[in-house]
Amino acid sequence: MSITWKTRAETSADIEPIRELTRRAFGRQFEVDFLDALRADPVAWIDGLSFVATVNDEPVAHALLTPAMSARRPSCLSGRSRCCRRTSVKARAVRP
Repeated sequence: MSITWKTRAETSADIEPIRELTRRAFGRQFEVDFLDALRADPVAWIDGLSFVATVNDEPVAHALLTPAMSARRPSCLSGRSRCCRRTSVKARAVRP
């Protein structure tokens, strides 16, 4: 049996299904609240970097990229201290 899914950026209509998907995947409210807190934080939330996978237009998986800062360390080229901005994957959930 083969399952085909489509991956796309989330829309506002996906927010509640993603919350329920996250609750079911992790089995508790903490990750749902964490996801809500990320959405409310203008520094943490980057529009267009929250994705859903859908089967028959129903969200079945979710992945989110948020900014992350690496520790200050010397630059390999200049020897000066710098802070690098990166993205990290957060709040991953797949329908159980």
